[in-house]
Amino acid sequence: MLAPIRRAMLDDPTGGRTIVDDLGEAGLPLADDRLRRMPVGFTNRSGHVLEPDLRLRSLEVSRPLPSDVWCEGAAVDAIVEVVRAGMPLLRFGNEAAGFARTDGDRRPRL
Repeated sequence: MLAPIRRAMLDDPTGGRTIVDDLGEAGLPLADDRLRRMPVGFTNRSGHVLEPDLRLRSLEVSRPLPSDVWCEGAAVDAIVEVVRAGMPLLRFGNEAAGFARTDGDRRPRL
């Protein structure tokens, strides 16, 4: 499922890189689990400026929530903050995979 997202990153390298950088600045860096080689279908892009991003095994972000956040009832707010910070990545991935809504309805498709 990453192939369409990888292609979108190549089509819009500035946009893709900006999203990755913004996530890092928000304390949500992408998981640093990369393939040893370029993925199938992208070997001709070896040496590309986005090669490290193209070799990612997933587009996973996370932020640990300390126990006091859970105990003080602030977990929901913290989770909402993570989701909001991650929305540009979700939108980019959804558009690349063809799941973007064009009818103005913000409800997720099932």
